[in-house]
Amino acid sequence: MLGKENTKEQVIDNQSRLIRMQKEDTLLSSSQQILKLPEGFTIGKAIGGGDCFFDAVAQGLRQLRPGMEFTVKSLRQVCKKLTLNDQQLRKQVIQDARNREDSTVILPQPGINDDELWNAYLDSIEYTVEDIEKMKSTNLPLHQALTGSKYGSTLQAPIWGRVEIEGRLICKKYNVKLHVIESNPWYTNDNQQEPFLHQLIDDSGLRNIGGYDKVDYNDGSILHIINGGYSHFEPILRKEVQQPLPYSDLTQVQSMLKEPYASS
Repeated sequence: MLGKENTKEQVIDNQSRLIRMQKEDTLLSSSQQILKLPEGFTIGKAIGGGDCFFDAVAQGLRQLRPGMEFTVKSLRQVCKKLTLNDQQLRKQVIQDARNREDSTVILPQPGINDDELWNAYLDSIEYTVEDIEKMKSTNLPLHQALTGSKYGSTLQAPIWGRVEIEGRLICKKYNVKLHVIESNPWYTNDNQQEPFLHQLIDDSGLRNIGGYDKVDYNDGSILHIINGGYSHFEPILRKEVQQPLPYSDLTQVQSMLKEPYASS
């Protein structure tokens, strides 16, 4: 049984985690509409648990820049380095943490000032789901501090990647643009609305760009991701082209297929 002094804190933490799980596991019904993609592109899969945005972007970057290594961890570290002197991003992080218009956001505890929120972001953004899980056994006090609800749900580690915050930082670092597809909340079967909204973000900010045909999928500086619902992002990738086997390998396979099965 929980002690009285911990009951309220634990209940808030459990509520916050439940909301985060529901946001990831539930897809908007409108996202079930058929998404129009150019030939040669497909929707990939991203890991969950809070790292999906970074994983989706990392997969896209690996296709655009095959000579470089991109991981969830490396992109989180990029975000931490670039945020240190970014006052615009500081303002966005604090506003997002105090967003009273989003009923799914648990607000910071009373008395928490903006500097504390900013420091909480800097302390947490680099940690992946795997880091947080390992921390349970290696540094439980730090794990409890990073995953608690003191600073609100948007700053609980692992921090979920956001298009307009971490997305802008990654675009700035690698000089790319990020094309984001989201379900259109105003879409119905009997109206003229497109089922999906398309936005483009770069280091200067985010703008709406209309339909899918307004995006150049052959532009080597644009990454493509889709928000399948409640901030679960997945990459849109070029389909892998199957390379034909060299002649020597092909003849070896053919000879193996002709060999009779060994008797038992």
